Amino acid sequence: MIRQFVSSSLVLLGAAPAFAQSENTSDSAPGGLEEVIVTAARREESTQKSALSIQAIGAEALSRAGVTQPEDLNAIAPGVAIATGGNVPQVYIRGVGNYATNAYAEGAVALNLDGVYMSRAWSSRGAFFDLERIEVLKGPQGTLYGRNASGGAINLISARPTQQAGGYFEGEVGDYNLYRATGAYNIPISETFSLRAAGQIIRHDGYLSDDYSDERSEAARLHALWRPVDGVSLLLTGGYQHLGGNGEGSVLNPGLPGDRWRGNTDPAVAAILRAEPGIGGLLPVPDQQAQVDIDVYTATAELNWAVGPGTLTIITGSNSP
Repeated sequence: MIRQFVSSSLVLLGAAPAFAQSENTSDSAPGGLEEVIVTAARREESTQKSALSIQAIGAEALSRAGVTQPEDLNAIAPGVAIATGGNVPQVYIRGVGNYATNAYAEGAVALNLDGVYMSRAWSSRGAFFDLERIEVLKGPQGTLYGRNASGGAINLISARPTQQAGGYFEGEVGDYNLYRATGAYNIPISETFSLRAAGQIIRHDGYLSDDYSDERSEAARLHALWRPVDGVSLLLTGGYQHLGGNGEGSVLNPGLPGDRWRGNTDPAVAAILRAEPGIGGLLPVPDQQAQVDIDVYTATAELNWAVGPGTLTIITGSNSP
């Protein structure tokens, strides 16, 4: 079990411009361009009036593409390449990223959930559910997102509570004994207070011969939104995710004759790793099946207060993996 504490706090007065491409829609004129509202520049604005290079991917596109983990963005976000070293996503945007696979390595692409920075990329694995949109900001973004955004930033924006009761449920089954269940429900308590509860469960067997690259994960998120008066809102969020199973594996390249998906615990593969000239003794060779057991707890608070020509936004939060 890995435990650690990270906190982040931001105080902002929105007033910045941004450009974007998007599959998320808001309002559109007949025969015109669809208008998409993003918050990548720390304030709500239309992508058509923006100056930043942004791709916004809406909830429908994410569901259609089956995005449930960081690596799935490879198929729908041009310029983004995400690999995996162990259970650590290696995120690159336009070729800029961090190859390090140590769990404590600092990234070169900032991953943010609802405005709060996730300092350990692996803590984002169970966060890809019930999202309103994902914003991919390309190029250096250090001005707005700090030192770990030299390659860009990826913002995960979860769906917020509404005053309309109702929700949805999605199910998926597939080979390797895959099943996924995702759902959310809005609960309006009063005219000024509402809740939204969401959760996801994913199971599938490993893709490698030794059952590595499997998934055993559960995640849940609860939003509470309070709007006491016009122009003021307070959003409180609590989240939990558990990552289990054997974790991500690797294979030899070129592979051994026969089954190219033979994992590192296969005796033939282990023998090749140990015999690697010069560095064989430095390569980690698992002698037994590994187990992943990671719990991540999140808590965030977001206060928005309309003051004069702008909106004061205060965001504070923590990840406790």
